[in-house]
Amino acid sequence: MFCEEPRIAYDRVHLSSYFSHHTAEELSLVREGFYEKHGVKVLVGERAITINRQEKVIHSSAGRTVFYDKLIMATGSYPWIPPIKGAETQDCFVYRTIEDLNAIESCARRSKRGAVVGGGLLGLEAAGALKNLGVETHVIEFAPMLMAEQLDQMGGEQFAAQNRKHGRESSHQQKHQRDCSAGHRGAQNHALRRR
Repeated sequence: MFCEEPRIAYDRVHLSSYFSHHTAEELSLVREGFYEKHGVKVLVGERAITINRQEKVIHSSAGRTVFYDKLIMATGSYPWIPPIKGAETQDCFVYRTIEDLNAIESCARRSKRGAVVGGGLLGLEAAGALKNLGVETHVIEFAPMLMAEQLDQMGGEQFAAQNRKHGRESSHQQKHQRDCSAGHRGAQNHALRRR
């Protein structure tokens, strides 16, 4: 089994709990020794680069060649990243892996304010994590309200009021084409975005 990340599969649904637990082992989907017990060889940190289905062979990023009988492609997902100038800067992050969370936590230690682009479930989870790290948190959402896919108008208004009560501000229906890195003098302003 090829695993592009530097660790075996873990529970992304509860990724925010990593900030309180700080152990990847607690998020692991299997117990230690599971793969070995079931005869599965895990190639951690190694990506499948090419697949030849006719010859049933895979070539990896480490130069490894693996032949197979059956192939399962469990590629996961990658986020859509809005085309915002500065999104590629070192202090703009995605919220997808434990490594992302480590980078966010490191940046939060030297930051006063942070912004999360996206007011859906994952964006709000990221905002909650950022707030818990002691950073003044702002959520930027293109839709007219937070969690627009899950809530009706009244529910959205009540939800926004609760977020303001807990110190999470949000802005809506804006183009947000500004430079993500604006105002980074002395590491005062950092943008967090979810992937």
